[in-house]
Amino acid sequence: MQYYFLILYIIFFEFVFSQTKTAKEIMQNVSKKYAEISNLKCEFTQTTILSKIKKTQKVDGTLSLKKVNKFLIQYEHQTISCDGKTVWTYVKQNNQVLIDNYKDDKTSMSIDKIILNNFENFFATFIKEEKIDEKIFNVIKLTPKDDKSTIQNLKVWIKDDIIKKIEIEDKKQNATTYFIKEIKFNQNIKDDLFNFIPPKETEIIDLR
Repeated sequence: MQYYFLILYIIFFEFVFSQTKTAKEIMQNVSKKYAEISNLKCEFTQTTILSKIKKTQKVDGTLSLKKVNKFLIQYEHQTISCDGKTVWTYVKQNNQVLIDNYKDDKTSMSIDKIILNNFENFFATFIKEEKIDEKIFNVIKLTPKDDKSTIQNLKVWIKDDIIKKIEIEDKKQNATTYFIKEIKFNQNIKDDLFNFIPPKETEIIDLR
């Protein structure tokens, strides 16, 4: 009987080890894929669940991204733009723009940071395979190695080394999901796209 349990233990250990190795290899391949690109454009749907007030928010957006640290995120009522040095956050409803210096905060996560993350600061675990639009994706759970991170964990859905879906859970149990509908790599994106010019009569709040 003791040999029976020993065999089960060995099988279980090898299974866990192989899954962990597979998850690590998958994320390394993703990092390599995105390291080779110079820029990208994508359309996405963002769903945010605020656990404390039990409210769900859903918006569509677009992302233009160019190395290094240049990005433009556009929603219907908000625009976030960064030219690598300065960040503009424009809220259409308030007719207000906040201006601040770009800060590389490694403890927080947003769609632009996740897509170009090298994932070295995460523990990776293979969860399952899941079908989306008749295609099979690997689902990987990523847990921050840094206890100071604002997120509890995140999950990514991957096929052919490309991220299709991102699910973030923060330490307050709020969840944000990005579903990437279309993505294009190495487009003709000029630097001036990321220089935000506020509309006339916009209130400017400079935090620099």
